[in-house]
Amino acid sequence: MLRANHDKLIKRHTAALAIPVILLCYSAFRFQSFFTADFSGDGKATAANVIYSSGDIKRRPLERFRWFNLGGNAKLFENDSIRVSADSKLTIRMNDGSEIEIGERSLVSLEKRDGEISIRATGGRLRFKAGKKALRIISNGQTLHAQNSSGTIEDTDGRTAVRVTEGKAELKNPNGRTLSVTTTQSAQVSKEGLAQVGKFELADPFEKPAAKPPQAMRVLPALLAGSLLHSNRDHRRIQKDPLLALRWIPYPGAVAYRVKVRSPAGKESVQNVSPEDSALEIKPAFNQPLNYSIEAILENGDAIASSKQNLELHFDPPLVRSPIPGMTIRRRELIEKMNERIVLSWENTSFTEAYELEIAEDPGFKRFVRRFETQNNFFIFQNIVRGTYFWRVKSRSSHSETESTFSPPSQFTITD
Repeated sequence: MLRANHDKLIKRHTAALAIPVILLCYSAFRFQSFFTADFSGDGKATAANVIYSSGDIKRRPLERFRWFNLGGNAKLFENDSIRVSADSKLTIRMNDGSEIEIGERSLVSLEKRDGEISIRATGGRLRFKAGKKALRIISNGQTLHAQNSSGTIEDTDGRTAVRVTEGKAELKNPNGRTLSVTTTQSAQVSKEGLAQVGKFELADPFEKPAAKPPQAMRVLPALLAGSLLHSNRDHRRIQKDPLLALRWIPYPGAVAYRVKVRSPAGKESVQNVSPEDSALEIKPAFNQPLNYSIEAILENGDAIASSKQNLELHFDPPLVRSPIPGMTIRRRELIEKMNERIVLSWENTSFTEAYELEIAEDPGFKRFVRRFETQNNFFIFQNIVRGTYFWRVKSRSSHSETESTFSPPSQFTITD
């Protein structure tokens, strides 16, 4: 008997303890669900579908405490709230086919009113494209009714600005007053009432100000052995190979560069350059004009081009260095101070394989004293007798067997 009563008592206590445990588990489950993303709508009807999203966009169901990330192709349900952050954008399609583009820094909710879904905007900017069924957007207590029309609505500082770019829309305030806005018209609306409708230029205030048009590529002067266009201008950087460096200032966002070089005959060569480089060495023909341009290739395939640059590489004669043109040297000085010899020297020139030197007794170079070729940029003239001497020099190129003209004649005189 005692055993049976004991068993009954245990069963009663167990049942009494089980009820709080079950309630606690259920409460924990419900509490967790408030902080868990809901993608099914919890049995609610679908109100809209996401067709485009970019940036930081959040969704919060009415019965949830947290905001959840919202991505592409997601569904939106009755009484959902949507928050679009800075530099972000969201486009949704309502069940009737109307499309709403929600701009940055916007907060909207999908409210069910009178059996229909309305868009409530609390700050931010929207662009709408209403279908055959009337679309309702509520902002600052004003209700916009749009049907077969498109435009924008913006909520700033307690005022609602509406622009209609196509069709017709109606604004209704809580007092029942209505205002029609048609194509290219706008209305400024406050909580106190409806403002007058005015015309506006057909521009889209929803978009950010257009970026400045791309700037043309900036080209730097071509470099030739450290100098510009002439083979005899920089004597500290002499080079044998005729490589002309075309340079440019790097263009922001370029994924490649394209260099176009055109000859006088119209022949064009095109070379691609990696984005890490901002120069290209070419082998141009001497004394022939050409032009070139640089194109920056952007990631979207656009090409930003420089203006055409004219260029001509001159293969010039050497510049005479010593003796000073017109110099007069006494015979005694020549013997005592110069060991009866004179050093004729000239500046080195780029792309030069050899120099041709001529020394004559007349300015027309008919009566030669010496005439020969050398790879040096000087000549030691010995056994000199009294008289006037004329001399000149020219460069022979290692490229295309080109030679320069002679330098202007220089002279010196030996006297008693």
